[in-house]
Amino acid sequence: MFGGWLLSIALIAPNLAWVLAPMRVPPIVARDHGLAHRAEGGARIAVFTLPWLYTFHRETLADRAALVVIVAALLAYYAAWVRYFRGGRRYRLLFAPAGPLPVPLALAPCVALAAGALALHSVPLAAATLLFALLHVRSSLRAAASCS
Repeated sequence: MFGGWLLSIALIAPNLAWVLAPMRVPPIVARDHGLAHRAEGGARIAVFTLPWLYTFHRETLADRAALVVIVAALLAYYAAWVRYFRGGRRYRLLFAPAGPLPVPLALAPCVALAAGALALHSVPLAAATLLFALLHVRSSLRAAASCS
């Protein structure tokens, strides 16, 4: 059995690369430090720590389908990160749409986490993912609008 920690590591890894190779031109944007920002931070901590407490299930078709969705979402997530790094680490690429996805670097991890909650059979992770997704996608859409 594979531990849920693999999902956390897979989602955190590109963010570590971003920290080690930050964008060339720091953004000049208004930062949101209100309640939503703090709640998103708390939800982020929850969605990256809760998977460590669970093991992936593969018994049912729904479990296996959720694992396929995780892999597909991670591939989309990594593709968006590759686009960011190959594009010269420009701030706007963090929020640029990809096909029908308005903010793939926000949506893809949320989809992976939601599928992870199913495959890990974790109601707490599902609740934390819902909160994180709502707040993270909201803030990413706002940042995308400020880039246009």
